Amino acid sequence: MRWVETGPGGRQGFSGEKPVAHVLTFHPRDLRPGKPAWEWALNMPKVPGLEMEGTAATEADAKAAVESVWIAWLDLQPIPGRA
Repeated sequence: MRWVETGPGGRQGFSGEKPVAHVLTFHPRDLRPGKPAWEWALNMPKVPGLEMEGTAATEADAKAAVESVWIAWLDLQPIPGRA
């Protein structure tokens, strides 16, 4: 996944040229010790049983979560001719 900064605290994740995910930091006034600071979401059709959004403590953790879910999402997509 290729990540592009979209402004202060915002990142857009791309697969090829298609935007598929975003990672955003919470507003500083919402930050509390021990609480997640980053929210993430995959911008694709939902798949039952797959969490398409969440929170993470760091930007790296949020990006890793997106990339993990993206791989799982791709694996669950029907491919014509695949048994």
